[in-house]
Amino acid sequence: MEDYARILREWREAGFLLVSVRESIADLEPGQKAVLLRHDVDNVSEATLEMAEVEVQEGAHASYYFRKKTFDAGLMRAIQGMGHEVSFHHEALSDYLNRRPWLFLPCFRERISDIIEECVVKLRRDIEWFRMECARNGVESNICTMAAHGAFANRLFGVSNDTVSLALSEKEKNGLVEVYSPRVMEMIDVRISDCALWKREEWRGGMSPQKALELLPGRVMLLTHPEHWKIGVRYKVKWLLRGTLARLGGPFR
Repeated sequence: MEDYARILREWREAGFLLVSVRESIADLEPGQKAVLLRHDVDNVSEATLEMAEVEVQEGAHASYYFRKKTFDAGLMRAIQGMGHEVSFHHEALSDYLNRRPWLFLPCFRERISDIIEECVVKLRRDIEWFRMECARNGVESNICTMAAHGAFANRLFGVSNDTVSLALSEKEKNGLVEVYSPRVMEMIDVRISDCALWKREEWRGGMSPQKALELLPGRVMLLTHPEHWKIGVRYKVKWLLRGTLARLGGPFR
């Protein structure tokens, strides 16, 4: 995890605040240089807690977005206890499509409005489930932001999960802000995202933290996936088995 610590240190020494998405919305003053640290916990990884600990050592706060399948109350409590944000990595649309892939392929475009409407209802229920599970397990349930997950089904059909979250009414959002909403994206000058574990030296679009730092941007969003940084043998076996079973049950799960 030294590579990650070095990245944080370089940005901090260049005068950037290292903040969570929630803090970027609530606490930043105009003109303050900041790196918004976002982690999508797509799969279970030993690196999740390690990254949170590194951030504390480097004076940073981050946002950790958990899917329903990666919900881990103990881990989430530990991360929150370090001052980080813990919230929901939602996927109502891709969940919907995963259960009905071939049925919708020929007529998806014609039915998109109806499908989004159904998924808005599903997302409302998913958000409520996440909040209730947090409250039931001693995790702070007053979540402020959420982030859409990107699944194969989204790429296949060409519609992202944030299409659903952005379709929620203000009343339905109840103050919850989507990471991909204009409110967040319009304050970002540079977006950086890591690649899979076997491409650890690469960054999506060729924009590495070091290259971005040379551009001297005002606001940066650094997206990482903990499993891209480290994954133990038992987790590899677990997710290999889960992936195999999912493929037997449906092609896009």
